Order: sequence, then C-alpha cells, then structure tokens
Amino acid sequence: MPNPARPGRFRTHQPRRALRAPAVRAVPVTPARPAARALVTAGYTTPGRLVSRGNSNGGLLVAVTAMQAPDAFGAVFSRVPLLDMLRFPYFGHLAAATVEYGSPEDPEECAYLAGYSPYHNVRAGRRYPVTAFAAALGDRNAPPHDPLKMVARLQADAPDGGPYLLLPLRDSGHGGGTTRTALIDQDTDELAFCCWSLGLTPDPEHGLSG
Repeated sequence: MPNPARPGRFRTHQPRRALRAPAVRAVPVTPARPAARALVTAGYTTPGRLVSRGNSNGGLLVAVTAMQAPDAFGAVFSRVPLLDMLRFPYFGHLAAATVEYGSPEDPEECAYLAGYSPYHNVRAGRRYPVTAFAAALGDRNAPPHDPLKMVARLQADAPDGGPYLLLPLRDSGHGGGTTRTALIDQDTDELAFCCWSLGLTPDPEHGLSG
C-alpha cells in the first residue's frame, strides 16, 4: 500500500536521509482520488455508490482522501489507522516510524505532516461521508485512541455530514494474533457497514439490491 507520507514510494526502511523531501512539497494527493474519478468518468458508478476502505496505512490513506475530497465517496471504512500524524511518535514504539513518515519535531517535516494529518484537517461545517473507524484495543502499531478522538472531532465540528461511527475491536491487535473467528466477525461488520451506508438490501433472488 503506498504511503501518503511518501508519494510514489512503498513502505521502506531505507535510511531517512535517503527519503528527505525537497524544501517545498505539496500536500500529497492520494491515489484514491483519481481512481474514484476514473470509475465515475467511465460510467461504472457514481460517487455516492463508492466505498473507500483500507487497513493500517491504507486506513490512513482513505482517511486522508475523505478529508481532502469528501464528495469523492459515499462511505469510508478505515481500519486500525494512524490519524494524528503530529503525535504518533509518542505512542509505544512508534518513534521508529519517523523513518517512514517523517518527524513532527523537524519543522519542515512537521509542516508536511500537518498538511495531510486527518485529525488536523477536519474542517468545521464540511459534509464528510458516512465514515466508520475500527480501533483495535490491543493495537501496539496504531494508537487505538486515534479513531476515538477522530470520531469525536468529526461529530463536534462537522455534524452535518456522517454519521461517524466507531467500531472497537476487542481482543484484537494490528492483525497478527487475531483469531480466524474474530477476523470473520470483523469482515462481516465491515461488509454490513458498506451495505447499510449505500442503502443496499438483501434480495432473495438476486443478492443485493438498492
């Protein structure tokens, strides 16, 4: 999954000096936006019928997209994401992740992180799509409190959009060690959310309709 912090790159553990950005960088445009536009332009669907979903870095990516282009999708499902890109190094062992994302203690990199950090780009009065954030309460790689405070901020600052939902994943981490039964339950919840948010209902003869 491409990392929105490093456009065009995949996850890497190269020395940070090899990834340093030029002095001036634009806020990244996530690849989900042109992909959604292409599907709509080709006539396959409409924005209101599209769901953007992702796990981990993918969860961050879809949250960034929702803040940048809230009308691009009908619904968003973000599972175990980082959402506050200015405080992630202070959680657990995530200080090492500054190699990948950049450091908020570096003025240049802090400005860049703030430019796309989902939590810091909620705009009062905007209508964001129906959004669900899944937080694994035993997660050591993505702070489970990020989705909690993201939902709270959206509900407070952008009440005309949404609704904004929180799905707590108990007895679950960042994926590893989660039982098969728990994974099935989580995927079922995600699919149920997608159907509900798009207004799809079961059809005994043809599957889903709506």
